[in-house]
Amino acid sequence: GINFATAGDTVNVAAGTFVLSSQLSIQKNLSIVGASTATTVIKSGITQPSGSNLGGNARGLILVGTTAASGLTANFSNLTIDGNGNNVWQAVRHLGAGTFSNVAFNDIKYEYGAGAGVYYEGTAIAAVNSGAVNVTNCTFTDIGRVSALYFGAASSGTVSGSTFTGQGLGDRYNSAVEISSGAIVTVQNNDISNYRGTALGDSSQSNAIYVSSFFGTGTQATISGNLITNNL
Repeated sequence: GINFATAGDTVNVAAGTFVLSSQLSIQKNLSIVGASTATTVIKSGITQPSGSNLGGNARGLILVGTTAASGLTANFSNLTIDGNGNNVWQAVRHLGAGTFSNVAFNDIKYEYGAGAGVYYEGTAIAAVNSGAVNVTNCTFTDIGRVSALYFGAASSGTVSGSTFTGQGLGDRYNSAVEISSGAIVTVQNNDISNYRGTALGDSSQSNAIYVSSFFGTGTQATISGNLITNNL
């Protein structure tokens, strides 16, 4: 559907389970619309190499654009993206603008940094020098590192009305939302819970919302109306 669509089209994905055997690259303005989160499931069939620090765009199971601030618009709604037990560094690497609405992310984890069976990586949405990426009414469960990552001065957006469930206690380092390197993001009216792990390697502690200018100045976050419970 993506290959045959023209820019500006909507690709409707019927109910069913669709297994990706290679990276899904979106290089035109599109909206990807499933039947519902319960019935339209996109699963990873890719075994990314365990323990390998994949670089750049190779990290994305789904890739939008190929260069920073690509100018593309890609929207996703009414579907589930499931890591299916495979190594997935980033479920969606988004270098454009767009929205995620009613999307469920499950089991997005990558075994890296601490040996077999320890997942210090795995990001559901990586908005990297992307433009405005908005996340609304989405759910995130069993995510290895960051559920919604905004990185770079071009990145912005609003995260609202979504549910983030951390992995609890254990050898792990999770964040629901991470805003860094000059990104400007509003985080409002979300339910964020159970981010309690500590990475044994360097004692890094999980957190509900992480805002940093360590990788670049100008980072801004407006945080309001969130229910944040049972976190470190």
